[in-house]
Amino acid sequence: MGRVGALAVALGIGAAIASMPATAFADTDSSDTSAGAAASSSAAPSESDGTHTRTVKQDRGSRNSDSDAADEKTSDSEDVPGVEEDGAAEDVDDSRGPSSDYDSDDDRHGAEAPVTEHTPADVEGRDEPADVSVTPLHAESTPLPSTWRGQGREDPGGDPVVPAVAPLMLSTATTSRRAAPTTRLFGDGTAENPDAGLLYGNGFSWDALSCTGTAACHGGNAGLLGGSAGHGFNGGNGGDAGLFGRGGDGGDGIPGGNGGNGGRGGRVSGDGGDGGDAGISLLSATTAGVGGEAGLLGTRGKPGKGGTTGTVTVGFPRGATYVTEGNGGTRVELVALQLSGASATAVTVNYAVSNFTGLQYRATAGQDFAATNGSVVFAPGQTSATIPVTVYGDTDYEPDEAVYVELTSAVGALIVRTAADGQLAGQSNLILNNDDAASGIGMTLHLRGADAATVKREFDLMAAMNVTWVRIDIDWSAVEPRRGKLQWEQTDLLVKEAVAHNMSVLVMLGFTPAWAQPAGADSLSDPRHSRPKDLATFGTFVRLAAERYAPLGVRSWEIWNEPNTAKFWPTRPDANEYGNVFRTAAASIRGVDPRATLLIGGLGPQYDTPGAEIPPAKYLEQLYTNGAAQLADGIAVHPYSYPHLPMDPAQRQIGGFVDLPELQAVMAANGDGDKLVWITEVGAPTGTSVNAVSEAQQAAILMAARDQVAQWNWAGPLMYYELVDGGTDPSDGEQNFGVLRTDLTMKAAAVALMQAGPFRRTPSAV
Repeated sequence: MGRVGALAVALGIGAAIASMPATAFADTDSSDTSAGAAASSSAAPSESDGTHTRTVKQDRGSRNSDSDAADEKTSDSEDVPGVEEDGAAEDVDDSRGPSSDYDSDDDRHGAEAPVTEHTPADVEGRDEPADVSVTPLHAESTPLPSTWRGQGREDPGGDPVVPAVAPLMLSTATTSRRAAPTTRLFGDGTAENPDAGLLYGNGFSWDALSCTGTAACHGGNAGLLGGSAGHGFNGGNGGDAGLFGRGGDGGDGIPGGNGGNGGRGGRVSGDGGDGGDAGISLLSATTAGVGGEAGLLGTRGKPGKGGTTGTVTVGFPRGATYVTEGNGGTRVELVALQLSGASATAVTVNYAVSNFTGLQYRATAGQDFAATNGSVVFAPGQTSATIPVTVYGDTDYEPDEAVYVELTSAVGALIVRTAADGQLAGQSNLILNNDDAASGIGMTLHLRGADAATVKREFDLMAAMNVTWVRIDIDWSAVEPRRGKLQWEQTDLLVKEAVAHNMSVLVMLGFTPAWAQPAGADSLSDPRHSRPKDLATFGTFVRLAAERYAPLGVRSWEIWNEPNTAKFWPTRPDANEYGNVFRTAAASIRGVDPRATLLIGGLGPQYDTPGAEIPPAKYLEQLYTNGAAQLADGIAVHPYSYPHLPMDPAQRQIGGFVDLPELQAVMAANGDGDKLVWITEVGAPTGTSVNAVSEAQQAAILMAARDQVAQWNWAGPLMYYELVDGGTDPSDGEQNFGVLRTDLTMKAAAVALMQAGPFRRTPSAV
């Protein structure tokens, strides 16, 4: 048979099928009996205008024909043999073409509504008979029976009901305008008529050129016997295949919109289309499209990516921004601000820069920074911006101080006041990192059971003495006397009071609880001074301490106390053992606060027992040899000279105050000449013990040390031992180092410090 004969046969078959009445199918699904069991249609030509129309009564998924809004697919909940059930796949929009509606879950099952469809007689240039009655495939007219359009229904006997003749398809493209229906048997879909020919052809695929604006464009359906379905765009759904062919892919969502669902693959053979990706979240949730169902021989489409359950938020990506204060002048520093996602509209955020009010070292408005209010505007699509803060530099050593930057209101985004991990917070700190060398006068303070009122009084007196540093112990044996039972209350009290008085804190970290001591430690005069038997356990405690106090501004740590003496490193000092302890502590602290200042534990002088005490310079050489000293940011020393003045060569100690230049020379020889020698203990006992001094002599020793450090640019801070006497027995030297008596009355040294004024380095310091 030739081409003409074949064409005649095809046209004859098509005409015969087109003239068949629609076949009704019984719906035995118990969950949908109220909607009617069958779809009915009747040809009803209009007598008033001469056009042929027909009224189709829909049994589910009503459509408003005036608005051209996209309908949602109606789907049934039966199982299809060989197809995995996925509830999400049922929520598929059946309309094709642009739509401004984004897949509302609330309108899945509308009430029955008559829909008037024009017959082909209304189409200009068509010469088909005007009274051809057809049953459309799409939701804008009568939905297909469940065995064709939805998932397979079963008859009472349990076998799927298959129509003897599949109903033909009539499509009206759901675009921004009402498109004419088509009765083409063959051919690909177009933008005007996205569906393919009734028997064979590819559905139309939308793209940026054909689907303009932000409306969702749904891909066209393929022909019954073959062809690929079209792809959606702007969140439109992919088209469905017929018996054979691949379903169309859903379009990716626009910003703030959902991804389109993939179209169904051919019922006999064909892969489902892939779901579209969700659009960027704006002020409502977005979801990715669902992959389309596959035929008996095929693969289900892949789901789209993305989707959010929240709204766009605005906040700071970091809890704190560190900037260098500078030694003078005015600078503008920038604090990063961020949206959680792009917005299709502008976002305006108002902010305030002010004094910090929480527990942290606080910068002062007008002195350290400029307090201000302002606003930042994010353009559509922009996700990052900055807030400017004006900073004033100076040459005074101060703790790192916080400036409070807060978002006060926003238009187009939400501010999260209390953010969880990974969220953008609505408040942040700008930390003014003091770039001046550490200096100032400090005091060692032991709590010794004092209550909060007494501690506040002690800090008030230190402030009057021009003290800017306080050295405290975090004694592991006192904080964790029982494993896992941490008692931070005493340390909390000291740290909070120091912050309230704007005094920098140096922590001496060390000493071992009984449960962590090595075997034989109980035979020592003070078992707490034994090194930990397990360094990992010690490291855990150090990390906990850093996690607790670094956020409050505690950044200076002295690891152990006088490890070069047998008293604090029994039974014999060992630089290699101490080096391992220091490495463990350094790793734990820097894991929490990379900016922390770590000091080699305060090296004490050698007195009269070589071997039991290693001179500080020699011990430091050993630490450079084993590599521990290189990890430190400075060396802490305790250069006692009493009963002599600090620079008196008559002092009997090796490594006393007069020997400090030798220690600094060791550091310089090892490439650390720019690191400071921290004097973390120096003083003299009053009373009647051997080598005790009078209160006047104590004052002279402390003031002479102060004057000498002012002349060394490589030394400091200078911290006195200690603020308050440890007891009232004048014959016990250890009880009488305080510049205050136990009742907080002042000795001569306290008065001298008050009168001396703030510490200042000599301009010619070397």
